[in-house]
Amino acid sequence: ILSKSQPEWAFDSVFSPCGNEFYFTVFDQEKNTDQIMCMKRVDNIWTKPEAASFNSDSTSHNLCISPDGYRIFFKSWRPLPGNVTPEEHSFIWFVHRTKNGWSEPQPVEYDNVHLPAGHPSVANSGNLYFRYRNENNQGNADIHLSRFINGSYSTPVNLGRSINTDYIEGDTC
Repeated sequence: ILSKSQPEWAFDSVFSPCGNEFYFTVFDQEKNTDQIMCMKRVDNIWTKPEAASFNSDSTSHNLCISPDGYRIFFKSWRPLPGNVTPEEHSFIWFVHRTKNGWSEPQPVEYDNVHLPAGHPSVANSGNLYFRYRNENNQGNADIHLSRFINGSYSTPVNLGRSINTDYIEGDTC
C-alpha cells in the first residue's frame, strides 16, 4: 500500500495499540519537510495514507504512541507558543485523542521549560525516554528519562553509562 501511494521512502512507523491505525513519516517534497501520515483500518480495509491532522509547515517525525493509544509524542521544529518562526532545534510535542480526533499540538514541558529533545518513547507510567543533548552528556546525545508525576514531567535525568556511550544515542523503545 505504501509503495503504491508514496514513491519515496517512509520511516518512523508505528501501529496504534489496537492495531487499527498506522502512523509513519514521509518527506513532503512540496513543503521540503518531513510530515507524519496516517492510515486507518476501516471494515478490515486500510485507507489511503493522509497527512496527520497535527502536522505543520515545519518538519515533524520520530513519533510514538502511548500504550493506551491516547497520546502521540513526536519531535518537531515548529514554532513554540508565542514564536512565529520554526525553531533551530527540535522539541518534543504531543497531541491527545479527543472524541473528534487529535487535539492541537502542545510542547512537552518540565519545570516550565519546553523539552528540547527528540526520539521520544513513552512507558505505561507516562514516563518519557528520549534523546537529549546537554553539557552533562556521556557523548554527543544521550538517552534521558523524564518521570510523569502528578500530571507533569520532571527534570530530565541522564540514564548513565549503562545505556549511553561516547556516540549519539536515539530511537528509544
